[in-house]
Amino acid sequence: MKKVLGIGISVFILVFFITLIFNITGWPLWAAFMGWAIYFFLGANIDAFKKALPPFILGSLLGYLSMVVVSLVEATGALYALICAILGFIMTIAPAIPLFSAGACVFMGANIFFASGSLIDTLIAGIIGLLLGIVSVPLGQWFDVILYEYIYKEEL
Repeated sequence: MKKVLGIGISVFILVFFITLIFNITGWPLWAAFMGWAIYFFLGANIDAFKKALPPFILGSLLGYLSMVVVSLVEATGALYALICAILGFIMTIAPAIPLFSAGACVFMGANIFFASGSLIDTLIAGIIGLLLGIVSVPLGQWFDVILYEYIYKEEL
């Protein structure tokens, strides 16, 4: 059976503190959870962070730029639809560039921006979420060593 108690304790502690911090700052906590989920979805290792960061930033910027264009030209109706279609096209072909190969992260960045309405909040919260993944795994492994080798006297 896979040992998950250590990662569970790690996540518990990190969520407690990050919730306190985000409540003070006003950053969207759910956006950090999305970044954290991306980290685990891509493999829960440093390569996951490296794969996720560039397309996440690109998607956030594309979402922001599309709304700037919509506002500047006061787009409605067919023009608004065209801008959205162009955004969708760019986000869909972006993964053809190796730096942006994790295509879902492009969409996730844009989606978090659209939901939060703030580019800065999107970038801060999403990147903190990715970083939480980097911290949570080794912290969970450390708890597993403490729990299973020293307390339960089991081999990992």
